[in-house]
Amino acid sequence: MYFLWLCCHNSIPTCKVLGSRGFTLQPWCPPCNVQSESVLHALRDYRIAKDFWLKLGIANSLLNSFSSPLVEWLYLNSVTSFPSKHLGIPCEIRFTMGDWQLWLQHNAFIYREANRCADRLAKHGTSLSLCCLF
Repeated sequence: MYFLWLCCHNSIPTCKVLGSRGFTLQPWCPPCNVQSESVLHALRDYRIAKDFWLKLGIANSLLNSFSSPLVEWLYLNSVTSFPSKHLGIPCEIRFTMGDWQLWLQHNAFIYREANRCADRLAKHGTSLSLCCLF
């Protein structure tokens, strides 16, 4: 939950956030070099993130939230408590673990040039979600 709080307060160190704090760097997303690297871009709007969320199996009732502003998107998806399409894991657990996994992989790509595969990331997020249940 602390990570989601950091996201809501634009406190995770994306290029855009670091630039606003006086760091001299380009605001562009390092993996795609297309959009400004905001929290929303890193966790939802980046092409790998979009693919990840589709593969993770977001509930149909939450799909509209994926066009909402950052705080609303985080809130709606982190409080929904019905089972998801995948293994019956509650949506809020899958969403929270999914956000964390996306952030870890985003950083791994930037700092270690790791290969980002949405399928592998979704499977890892699911296994972490299962760990939270048991």
